Amino acid sequence: MSADKFWEGRMNTVEYIQNHVRSGKVIYGIRRPYRMPVPAITCKDGFKVSVQASDMHYCFPRVNNPGQYGYLTFELGYPSREDDRIAQYAEDSTDLTNTVYGNVPAYVVVGLLEDHGGIDTEKTEHDLHEEYKRR
Repeated sequence: MSADKFWEGRMNTVEYIQNHVRSGKVIYGIRRPYRMPVPAITCKDGFKVSVQASDMHYCFPRVNNPGQYGYLTFELGYPSREDDRIAQYAEDSTDLTNTVYGNVPAYVVVGLLEDHGGIDTEKTEHDLHEEYKRR
């Protein structure tokens, strides 16, 4: 399958992920700015996974503001259940629901989320707003 064919119809998911990871509040510390982690993404089947990207995460590019092309890989973490698709990226392969997954390619993240019914934007946005109320 060509890359164009794979991404066809998936751009809403890609754009959502790019915007989600950039929505973390930036805190200006003593040494440098720090982007706060964003809450996990919830899928329509109930699957949850943390998707992060910044200069503090295992992603590419490893910056806070990646420019017009966005992030090519992401750091995932603490999925609500195991999924073979991301197992090879696990930091700890013995406990796949209690570890981080470094530099997971965008196409793998999109496929993972879509295979779990797609992003439940209502639940994910609710969790995001609740988290920001607490901060």
